[in-house]
Amino acid sequence: MYLSRRNKLEFFKLTGKFKNFRISNQKIVLSDNSLLIEFTQNTDIDSAKEIIDDFLEKKEITNIETKILKQLLLDDKQIKMIFKNNEQKKLKLVL
Repeated sequence: MYLSRRNKLEFFKLTGKFKNFRISNQKIVLSDNSLLIEFTQNTDIDSAKEIIDDFLEKKEITNIETKILKQLLLDDKQIKMIFKNNEQKKLKLVL
C-alpha cells in the first residue's frame, strides 16, 4: 500500500473541511502499513468512511482498503481488531 506525500496532504486537508467529520487522533500501525483514525464522538463514521472512499476512488487509489474498526484489543502477545461487520483479525506481537 502506498499513498504519495501529495495525496496524504490532500487527504488531511480534506478531513479538515467538514464540521461533522473531525479526527481526534491518528496512529500509524504495523510499520506504516495501516493508519488508525479516531474521530470525535459526534462524527458520523459511515459518512466519514464514504468521504474517504470517494477520495481514494477519485485519486484512482485502488490498493488501499478502508474498514470501520469497532473494537481494538491489545495484550502482551497480540492485537485483536474487530471490525463493524464482525470480521476479526489477530496480529501477533513480536518484541
